[in-house]
Parts: sequence; structure tokens; C-alpha cells
Amino acid sequence: VTTYTMNLAKEKEDLGVDYNSLYPKLKKAEDVIMLNVGGARHEVLFKNLQKFPDSRLGNLSSSTIEEQAINNCNESSQLRNELYFDRNPIIFNAILDFYRTGKLHFNDEICAISLCDELEFWMIAEENLSPCCKDKYFVKKLQAIRETKEDKQTEENDQSCGWNLLDNPSSSIPARLYYLVSLFFVLLNLLAMTLNTVPSLLDYDANGYPVDNPDLLLIQLICLVFVTLEFILRFLFSPNKCQFLKGWMNILDFLAILPFFSSLAVVSQLDTQDTPDYDEYGNQDDEYGNQSIAGYDVEMLLLLLNMLRVIWIFKLIRYSTGLQMVAKILWRSMKELLLLIQVLIVGVFFFGSLTYYAEYEEEGTPFRSVPHSFWFALVTMTTVGYGDMSPYTGFGKVVSCFCAIFGVLLMVLPLAVIAINFAGFYNKKKQELEMAEYEKASRNVAKA
Repeated sequence: VTTYTMNLAKEKEDLGVDYNSLYPKLKKAEDVIMLNVGGARHEVLFKNLQKFPDSRLGNLSSSTIEEQAINNCNESSQLRNELYFDRNPIIFNAILDFYRTGKLHFNDEICAISLCDELEFWMIAEENLSPCCKDKYFVKKLQAIRETKEDKQTEENDQSCGWNLLDNPSSSIPARLYYLVSLFFVLLNLLAMTLNTVPSLLDYDANGYPVDNPDLLLIQLICLVFVTLEFILRFLFSPNKCQFLKGWMNILDFLAILPFFSSLAVVSQLDTQDTPDYDEYGNQDDEYGNQSIAGYDVEMLLLLLNMLRVIWIFKLIRYSTGLQMVAKILWRSMKELLLLIQVLIVGVFFFGSLTYYAEYEEEGTPFRSVPHSFWFALVTMTTVGYGDMSPYTGFGKVVSCFCAIFGVLLMVLPLAVIAINFAGFYNKKKQELEMAEYEKASRNVAKA
């Protein structure tokens, strides 16, 4: 049977080319058809292609206009006696195996997006993938789509000069200088906040109670004003305002700013009211000398707002590529971490309860209740072992041994998965940095 070469490389799919009209009529199922896919030649039994008549190669049997095929083939292509497709020859091996065996598999090294394009061209549905490869394919496809969206978003962000100045230190020398200034204010605020807790640096009011050092407080205020202006400018110059508000680093920036202004608002509100009486511990007293619940609530609110100031330490993640990498790896390993927490809770409850029932009758035992035993099981399973609690009975010591062994095994299994995620993410980042350096070098050569 004579078959012909179709040079489909020059034809675009979006033009709606009727490929069936280009193929000559094949008469018998035992006929052999020569396929040339991207330079790789394959001899295929036509009966194998007929197994899937809805696919592109399966539609060959519906071609009836041999004259059109002859008109679309030159003399040399007729002599080669083959059909040519300008498609990926490596992926076509998997397509050809699908026609022969009815099972569609693909190699891990094949890009999921490329495989999707090839399946669409050959008119083979993704549902035909074998179960061993289907889940892996869809995971890789979703990951590739997500990375493509991130790259597109990065390209959109790079179009804004103001955003590059505030968010991309490698874009220009002014952006690098601004990066250093911003980092300086963050470190200066952390230093002032730390020194403001040193007793020798604190000031004291008329009643002898310690108060913040005014100089250190002024430094923190200056740093806070700078960070607030930075946050506002980043919001104004961000290409996507909704995406900016959803970013977890921007949420941390807002939470770092919030405590100081909230504290000022609470103190200002108190100053507008009558000055209450406080006891020696700073608790507000009512007219009868009893501690006021409202004063206690205000005190706890101020304490909570002061504790939120430690969020400033997380602002350093913005200035460190390594810390950003660790944060992203932990986020991508959230399932493993949640599994670790679940198993840890089960182990703490189980071994803590056993230890309590083994030790609670002993005189002077620290295991006074099951929650106390939970603390012992937790520090034992996590291999911390403070030594503040230890069993005395033989059964309690045996339980503690199994608790420690179970804790070691518990920590190893999820950490191995996290280590694999870290290695893959690190290699990807390394490739991105090398590609960025290569592109930068290419631009410099082009300018020269």
C-alpha cells in the first residue's frame, strides 16, 4: 500500500485543517503504515491504530480522497513512502505504546505541559492515562500551571519601576540601596526593642515603676514611621492590590505595625479619662479598693500588644533568600507537618496516660495529673528531656523508653519528606539563579 508524506509542520492547528482529507485510503487492517514523527520513523500496523478510531491516527481509515493526498505530496515525499508529523518524537513513543497495548504511560522526565499538548494534538484524552501515572501527571501539571502563573505575575511586577524599587533589589542600584536602608531600620528597631528591656537602661516614674527609655522609644517610633510609609508605598505601587493584601509577608508587615498604633490608641483613651488608682503591681483599683476587671483587661491588652512586637523578627524573611526558601518549603510540606502533629498528639495522650497510671500512687511523684504527664510525654518524644519530671516505678521507666523510641521514629519519617522537598526546591532555586546570571551576562554582552 502506498502512503505519502504529509509535511504538517507548516500547517497550524488553529486553521482547522482537515487531516483526514490528506490521507490516502487504507484498505486492509494488516497494512503497515510508515510514520515519521520529528525525524523518528515508525512502522505501525494499521489495525493497531483502528483500536482508537476517535484519535488522530485512528481517523486514517475515514480518509477517502486519495487525489487530495497526491496533490499535497511532492515527488520526493512519495518516494519516501511515509507520513510526516512535526511533533515531539520522545513523547510519541508513549503514544505509540498506547496504540499497541492500550496503556498510556509517561516518563518522569517528560514535562507535563508538553505531554498535555501532545495528547491534545493526537486527540487522546487524559483519562486514558494508566492509574500508576495519572495522579503523578495531574500533580505535575497543576504544579507547572502554578509556576507559570507565578512567572507571569513576576513578569507583570517587573514592568513597574516603583514596585521594582521597593520589592526587587536586583533590579537596579537604587533598589539595592533602598533594600539596605530598609534592612537597617528593621535591625535598628529590633535592637532598640531588645535594649528597652535591660533594667539599667530603663527609666522610672514618680512612683518608682519602670517605664520605657524615651530615647529608645523615639528610635522605635522613627523605625515604625518608616516601615508604615514603606507599607503604604508598596500597596500603592503593587500591580495587583488584592494579591498584595493576600500575601503572607504583607500580612506580617501589617501585624508588625498594628501593636504600636493600637497601644497609642489605648493609652490616649486612658489619658482622656480620670486617672485611676493602681496597686503596687499596676492593677487598677475601684473606689472601694478592689481590683477592677476593666483595668485588668486593659493591662492584658497592652501586654498582648507588646508581645505582638516580636513579629518584627519575621520581617527579616523579606531580606533573606534562605529564610524565604525555608518558609516556602515548610508551607509546601504542610501536609507532612500536620501529620506529624496528629501522630504527636496521639503519642502524647497514649504515653502520658500510661505514665500517669504507673506513677500517680508514688509519694512525691511529679505526675499529679494526666495533663502533667502530657508535658513529660511531649518533651520525651521530641527528645528534649528537661529532666524536671522522671518516673520512679519500673513500669513507668519501661513506658518512658518506648515513648522515647516512638518519638525518634516519629520525628524521622516526616523530616525525611521535608528534606526531599528542600533538596528539590533548593535545586530549582539554584537553576533559577544560574539562569538569571546567564541572562544578565547575555544582556551585558549584547550592550557591549
